[in-house]
Amino acid sequence: MAETTSPVFATPKYRLKFVNEDCKMCQTCASVCSMNKWSECSVELGAMNLDINFSTADVVLELCKQCPAPSCVYVCARHAFFFNETAGVYQVDLERCSGCGLCVDACPTHAISFNRPRKKVAKCDLCGGDPLCVKFCPGEAITLVEIDRFGREKG
Repeated sequence: MAETTSPVFATPKYRLKFVNEDCKMCQTCASVCSMNKWSECSVELGAMNLDINFSTADVVLELCKQCPAPSCVYVCARHAFFFNETAGVYQVDLERCSGCGLCVDACPTHAISFNRPRKKVAKCDLCGGDPLCVKFCPGEAITLVEIDRFGREKG
């Protein structure tokens, strides 16, 4: 298991960036994410909230911003969130997650999804540091970016 630290002292290093104009609306990102998280191909089960309006070609993709002081971590009564030092992100320990949904409600960017059949939450953990959505996005609309201690993109 990856090295973990208390969320109070953790500083996320990376997050995903989405460029709407480059999105092909194929939903590959959500599909590969759900396969990685749940071994099930379903755009509804990815660790992101993807909303596509095919009639207007509007795409909204809510991704975890890897907040420096994440409200999802602090509202979790089961302490199901931990910081993965290797990947540089917060992750959810599904064994500890009760499925109460407090973290879903607390997320200011609406980036935590809820898997109703399993009664568990899904939050982007960058696939342990090698995000599959970035690898498989045919439009290269999703990229991995380095962030500073305030959650701002570096460079």
